Amino acid sequence: CALPICFPVTIKLDLNKRALTAQDVAIRFAPKLNALSRMELGVRPIDIFLAGSTGEAYQLMSTVFSNNNTRVALQEEGEREALQSWESWNYKNDFFMAVSPLFHRGVVGLIATKIVGEKNLPTFIGSLGGDGIVTGSARMPNDRNDSLLTAMSSASQFFTRFGGHDMAAGFEFSIEKYDLIVAEMAKYFQNLDLQNSKEKRHYFDISISMKQINEDLMSWFEKIGPFGQSFEIPILRICDLSVVSVTIMKGKHLKIRVSDQQGKKMIDLLMFSASREWLSNPPQFGDQIEVIGEVQWNYFSGKKSLQVLVKDMRVHSNHNVDSWGTDDADELKNENSHLSH
Repeated sequence: CALPICFPVTIKLDLNKRALTAQDVAIRFAPKLNALSRMELGVRPIDIFLAGSTGEAYQLMSTVFSNNNTRVALQEEGEREALQSWESWNYKNDFFMAVSPLFHRGVVGLIATKIVGEKNLPTFIGSLGGDGIVTGSARMPNDRNDSLLTAMSSASQFFTRFGGHDMAAGFEFSIEKYDLIVAEMAKYFQNLDLQNSKEKRHYFDISISMKQINEDLMSWFEKIGPFGQSFEIPILRICDLSVVSVTIMKGKHLKIRVSDQQGKKMIDLLMFSASREWLSNPPQFGDQIEVIGEVQWNYFSGKKSLQVLVKDMRVHSNHNVDSWGTDDADELKNENSHLSH
């Protein structure tokens, strides 16, 4: 990379001692650039790449990190506000809508995504401006066949505007119309046949054992990559894991160290932004679990190790009682989507 920004980026993210991967760009760098657009604080992502010198690039990167920290703080505040609103919400079986001046317009989509992950319901998060205009984002659970646009069309006469697609959309309305919109959309969702679509399903590509998680597997991934839209990274089901330790990390993340059944091999599992159910009732030492997730490299303090980014897990306790994430109706289903066997 010959752009002036490349060296400052690798230094700031501690990535200068090895080759960059698609994972580094997608997880470590891109979200910070995305925060620039969300926060609207004067620096655009394009400005980073058009930096005329390394010195200018260093200054811009400092702004990037500062803006990202602001975004994280506003998002966490918004998530707390949304979950407080949930407590008094009357349509917990149908959908969720929260409106507040505490929701920054730049993070309403991120808040909606978080709530969808916890509640598995169509979610609408709106930022209330001083002029009484609500501007927001909506998200639909991935396993639903419903459409956000169709839902909002049921109350179209009360929205100033809305648009997007079935799974993610934006909207705008006057706060005076809030009660009318909620009433109409409640009717819409209550009239749907949701018996099947409300089940939370998890799809994976293939089941593997812990001993198959090794450098050969990662080399294979690197050869068939890069992954992205319409060619997602393989999601694996990993069974027969024994819990060694559990740590609740800053940011409501879970770190679970597991071993194989013989206790000879260990690996860390990471569950980012874990649900309140998992945080309050995490797996215990000795529990047998299975997970679905993405295997990735972890680089820390100059060392390289394998870890699993967990989408969800099932706990087989010592009493042989199964539990799934946030919903007892969760179902694990093999889609065999894009891997050749």
